Amino acid sequence: MQHPIGVSKAVLDCPECSCVFASRRTLTRHRREAHGTEVYSAYYCRICNRCFPKISLLRRHNLVHDPSESSKPYQCSRCFKRFNLKSTLKLHMDIHARKDIDDPVLTNPKCP
Repeated sequence: MQHPIGVSKAVLDCPECSCVFASRRTLTRHRREAHGTEVYSAYYCRICNRCFPKISLLRRHNLVHDPSESSKPYQCSRCFKRFNLKSTLKLHMDIHARKDIDDPVLTNPKCP
């Protein structure tokens, strides 16, 4: 069976055993749990233990755990829902735009 061009899955090998993983996150968790190996370049969230390769990504992630309004400076002008990232607000606004279009394919709630 042939796969479409451009579709590939990352393959990461565990250096301690023969296990193979599709993401760095699952490889890191495996190494920590199965081999007691810490990956030193990783940063961990103190609340949910998610692992991030950069401190900047951890700081951005930490916003999801902050319930204060100040952590959500971006507000939707249509429904007033607030977001911590401008990119998330933009995705949310696309939902409003889809509702404005009278096309059953775009407004079908079963579609992503």
